[in-house]
Amino acid sequence: SMFRLFVGYKDVLRKMLHSPAMIFVVVFMVLNNIYTMVTGNFFGLYVTQNLGISEAYIPIFPMVRAAVMLAFILLVQSVFNRMKYRVVMPIGLGLYVLSHLLLLLAPPQNLTMIWLYTLAEAFAFALVAPRKDSLTALFIDKEERSRAYGLMHVVMIGCSAPFGWLVGWLSSINRTLPFVFNIVVFAVCILLVLLSKTLKRHDDAGLGMESE
Repeated sequence: SMFRLFVGYKDVLRKMLHSPAMIFVVVFMVLNNIYTMVTGNFFGLYVTQNLGISEAYIPIFPMVRAAVMLAFILLVQSVFNRMKYRVVMPIGLGLYVLSHLLLLLAPPQNLTMIWLYTLAEAFAFALVAPRKDSLTALFIDKEERSRAYGLMHVVMIGCSAPFGWLVGWLSSINRTLPFVFNIVVFAVCILLVLLSKTLKRHDDAGLGMESE
């Protein structure tokens, strides 16, 4: 029955709460979902209404971003795969910060800065996203993989949902504030990665994604 299916999640939740590795992944997933939500919802609004960029360019930016990520994965990713997570992930998150600073410092109708933002954000995504997914697979409870993965996503959505209202309120005050908020989130992510004992133990046991 549906009731018995839901009751079965209590054991998964108990394992999650007693696993520092799974807690680390959930917190990182929540933070990742927050900054993805902000970028997806407010980038187009900011560049068209604040920077005066034509709406015709908005569909082009994601295509360029996807092409840059593909080229990065095919040509450069193998170099970073040999490096430790606590080295690569802060680099990627630092590139996220750089991309947002480029966006906030861009003069009106300056496409060059927007293209630089797109490049930096694409490189950042290519460095951070695969490692987030890899850590999710590594640290998730293998005996309850399916239910644990589902529960982690439910927790991620539930914890990050209120930030949609918060960021919308910030945007109503000043459209730059959601991106300033994102920079704060990136800084928290960097601290989380650097201070994580779980990630340190994983790095000390191997050399990045190629060893998995």
